[in-house]
Amino acid sequence: MMTRKECTDSYSVDDAIRRVRQGDTAAFEVVVRQLERPLRAWLATHAPPGIDVDEVAQKSFVAAFTRLSDYESETNFAAWLFTIARFHLKTEVSRLRRVADYHVRYAPDLLQRELERRSLEPPEIVAIRLAHVCKLRS
Repeated sequence: MMTRKECTDSYSVDDAIRRVRQGDTAAFEVVVRQLERPLRAWLATHAPPGIDVDEVAQKSFVAAFTRLSDYESETNFAAWLFTIARFHLKTEVSRLRRVADYHVRYAPDLLQRELERRSLEPPEIVAIRLAHVCKLRS
């Protein structure tokens, strides 16, 4: 019986893809094991700070697995996977930009309203809160 390491080393990515298409979904592990490091390294060099490279890589492998029927057999699977990863990276960058833009637009107004609301509170409530915070610190 072959060990997991021997199993992943003895098959090429193309062989693994062929086996997955024939119904052996466990063969996709060979693909992940052989391409995981290069994909994560590529993503790490192309991703801006704040992007979770591991999350993008995982989404890319899942997308490749679920859309394996779209892959053309005689083409470079790694290039196809990296293209999927590039699109997932762009999507994640856009999402983070939207979140940052939302905070830039609305956070100052929300903070101002909260400060105004708190300035209308009676001084007794402010003193109670301050005493509570001091207790928590000690």
